[in-house]
Amino acid sequence: MDEKKNTVILEERHRLSVTGVTSVIRFEEKEAELATEQGPLLLTGEGLHLDGLDAEGGKVVLSGLIRSLYWPDDEGREKKGLFRGLFS
Repeated sequence: MDEKKNTVILEERHRLSVTGVTSVIRFEEKEAELATEQGPLLLTGEGLHLDGLDAEGGKVVLSGLIRSLYWPDDEGREKKGLFRGLFS
């Protein structure tokens, strides 16, 4: 089975590194949407800035105040927060 890899590292709510990114769908100062090998990743914050983009390696690094990270469920109807997805 070929498992798809995706890593999310959040440091002090001000630096976010994501691997397994296949494309940056949308990036604005307060919101961003990344397509990853495990599905879309949506995030909100303030003063978001794209610090690094490695298209070949599938890595994105951004900074700013990270307020939320969430992944839509399989059918896209409900958005789950990081901790809600872990404990539900």
